[in-house]
Amino acid sequence: MNKLVLGNKDELDNIFITEDTYMYLNLDSESVSIKIEVSEGICLKVFYLNNNVTNNIKIILASDSNVIFNSFGINNSGKIDFDLGENTNLDFNLNIINYSGNYIEQNINHLGNNIISKVVNHCVNYSFDEFMFYVNSNVLKSSNDSNSVQDNKIINMNGGKNKILPNLIVDNNLVDAAHSAYIGSFNDDVYFYLKSRGLKKENIDKLLITGFLVGYVDLSEEEKEKVLDFFDV
Repeated sequence: MNKLVLGNKDELDNIFITEDTYMYLNLDSESVSIKIEVSEGICLKVFYLNNNVTNNIKIILASDSNVIFNSFGINNSGKIDFDLGENTNLDFNLNIINYSGNYIEQNINHLGNNIISKVVNHCVNYSFDEFMFYVNSNVLKSSNDSNSVQDNKIINMNGGKNKILPNLIVDNNLVDAAHSAYIGSFNDDVYFYLKSRGLKKENIDKLLITGFLVGYVDLSEEEKEKVLDFFDV
């Protein structure tokens, strides 16, 4: 498998993936435009760390291609678009710790038959300003036998403003589609239980945040260590 390691100094606006590839992106304090085109029958895995970045990302999947995209960010905003061709599979996981007013807009466009898209957006919001997920899954009338799933959650740590707009725009009966949206806090019963076992609140917060942002994502040990160091949890 080909491996790409890219940072702020690299050319990111046009990336063509023509063989199975692992891509490691590490960006900070920038407004970036990234366009990735994945060729037919190719598998791409992206591991992305972004700190105070405003993203404008476009990913185009040719037929029979697969993308796993794991993004971990601090205070990032922007727009992410996916154009999914015939027989493609998208597994997208976005995880954010937020300290100021930010938003994420996503458009997942099903443009052919037999497409699977799974989108998970998790945010831990420490800000008193508004944080928003605006997520659109678009399934065309001509896109048969597709599956579109959204899972959107914001954990509100300091009583800030939060908003989730999960949209399923489906023009086809031969589709399985579902979405969820949760804004709230960690479960009080979990806090009570862990306190009864002698853990302090700050340690409980770290434990719960780690599980919420990292625990559900399929990462290598090296990737997991990088994320925990990045989030400082």
